[in-house]
Amino acid sequence: MGSRPRQIPKGGQWLPPPRALQKRSPMPTHYLYHCDKCNYQARRYRNVKRCPECGGNLARSYSLIIFDADGTLRRCTIEGQPCPNDESQWELIPGVLECLNSLEGDPACFIASNQAGVAFGYMSFQVAKDLLMNLAERLRRETALRPWGVRLCPHHANATERAFRVDCACRKPRPGMLYEIMVVQNIGPGETLYVGDMESDKRVARAAGCGFVWAFDFFNRD
Repeated sequence: MGSRPRQIPKGGQWLPPPRALQKRSPMPTHYLYHCDKCNYQARRYRNVKRCPECGGNLARSYSLIIFDADGTLRRCTIEGQPCPNDESQWELIPGVLECLNSLEGDPACFIASNQAGVAFGYMSFQVAKDLLMNLAERLRRETALRPWGVRLCPHHANATERAFRVDCACRKPRPGMLYEIMVVQNIGPGETLYVGDMESDKRVARAAGCGFVWAFDFFNRD
């Protein structure tokens, strides 16, 4: 008898991707748009629907875009502190709203974020969740993209908070959060793009089998 499909674990070593995702073959490109005539590829266009090379239609290549939070969508306003610990300590990075509102199509959007501050006692799990939910709610209000879901990992193998001292499957660069989002949305890795600003973001995209773009390229930052 064959073994039963494995479920996404809450902790421990990562397991193979769910069978639902294994059925979908990855796309060979990490671009947001492609031309249906000449296969011209581009990461982003602002209100352009025609290919600049041949005039063909530009089609969206991704149905799901997953964003890192800190350093990608928001930044901490406390100098030297990587992540906000309360609502007064963060702001959207300039250009985020303008870029998101310029995207054609209607991809599903999610945020996937490591929140080690919970594991080390800087904030509670509920505070970390509320901060990310508030970020998602603002993006829901101020962009045309829907929906904005959130997944976060509060764990760390060396945590000072015993409840979160877990060598988990969801902390990036392990792909647990990305797998969960793709299963929930029923969208495979070949139709999924991950946007982040750290090497762990690039590694998690590779581990999940989805596309990756650096935040500074996606948002056209200097």
